[in-house]
Amino acid sequence: MLQRAGETELAGKPVAKPLVANIQRQHQALRRQQALLLEQRHARIAADEGLATAVERYRELKKPGPGDQG
Repeated sequence: MLQRAGETELAGKPVAKPLVANIQRQHQALRRQQALLLEQRHARIAADEGLATAVERYRELKKPGPGDQG
């Protein structure tokens, strides 16, 4: 679509409104998807950090203490 619009402009003709609207819609959808991906990446980082903290705490609690036999 962008190529078609570009070729139309290079030919000195106006780009059809439906084509412009379609390009804008797809661009907006792409921006929403990029924002969602960024949110998911941040959530993944937070989850990984939480898991690392939980594993560290678990390992700390599993260590034998003084007087424990193991």
